[in-house]
Amino acid sequence: GETIPRHELVGDESDVGERTIDVQINRLRRKIERDPSNPVWLQTVRGIGYRLSVE
Repeated sequence: GETIPRHELVGDESDVGERTIDVQINRLRRKIERDPSNPVWLQTVRGIGYRLSVE
């Protein structure tokens, strides 16, 4: 899948911090991943953002 930069995940919401994004991603991983500590579907691309794998 395509890597989405963190700033694109929140759009123009300047009051949303990076830590807020991390918390929401972790919550989502707990719902969709078999092992959230070793994600397959929702991966972090260090220094850029996140990638959703659909394969």
